Amino acid sequence: FPQTYSLTHSKLGNLGYSGNFFLRFNTTMKVEKDGVYLFQITSDDGFRLIINGTVAGEYINNRPFSTSEIFINLSKGFYNLELFYFQGYGPCGIVASYKLLDDKKRYFIGDNSKFIKFYSPK
Repeated sequence: FPQTYSLTHSKLGNLGYSGNFFLRFNTTMKVEKDGVYLFQITSDDGFRLIINGTVAGEYINNRPFSTSEIFINLSKGFYNLELFYFQGYGPCGIVASYKLLDDKKRYFIGDNSKFIKFYSPK
């Protein structure tokens, strides 16, 4: 969801939300390689990233489109990932990505890689 004045998705178009809303994304991820992962959450306004019920990172105030970096050591296995996003007023947007710290390529959360696979919640 790039920064705009109304929540817009690259494939779904304008979703009609512009202020004072809250989103929750939930997925299961399977980590295929042990290591330190960098999660980057760029948001306008706040977010909370939760992995297996533990807050991994958050920004709880309004802010302009800015990036928070969260480093997490993950072992092979399954994890529940939740990303909460809130929008106050003005521009909105959230972009969430991850990468294995030793690798150069970043991936959007939800996009599979050789390091992490994502599964839809049941």
